[in-house]
Amino acid sequence: MSEDVTTTETTDPTPEAPSFTEDPPSFTEDPEVAAFIELKVNEGIQKALQGKPPRANTTDPTEAQRRDFQKMTYKERLKLFNSDPLTYNKLSKGA
Repeated sequence: MSEDVTTTETTDPTPEAPSFTEDPPSFTEDPEVAAFIELKVNEGIQKALQGKPPRANTTDPTEAQRRDFQKMTYKERLKLFNSDPLTYNKLSKGA
């Protein structure tokens, strides 16, 4: 005779999920913490503003165009000559 063994006990494999409906705690509720954060942010801004200004673009656009002109095929140069002879003459003198 075989006995029918069934278990009625079930285990939930997933743990209880955290609730995302509650607002997270705010650190700025404490005035000392808020003042510290503001101080550090302002220090960071002042430090960033003390840096060197960005350098201006020192690349001569004509030089870049000349390098591109030197890489052109004969057909591309011919097309440039027909469409813009002044630019062609300017670039071909430096090539």
